Amino acid sequence: MEDQGYKAAYLHLFSRLADLIETLEATGYQSDVVNALKGLQLEAEERFISAEETVSS
Repeated sequence: MEDQGYKAAYLHLFSRLADLIETLEATGYQSDVVNALKGLQLEAEERFISAEETVSS
């Protein structure tokens, strides 16, 4: 898969994960699972940004 395919897949997954976190929080679900999902989302975002910076340099 080319870079644009990875980017589209990442953005889709990131968005769906955000929806899941929002749904869990809206139903009052607070746990280590929600915190772990948020942490994974943040880590993925940092890696994505870092990769974008590397490609554009």
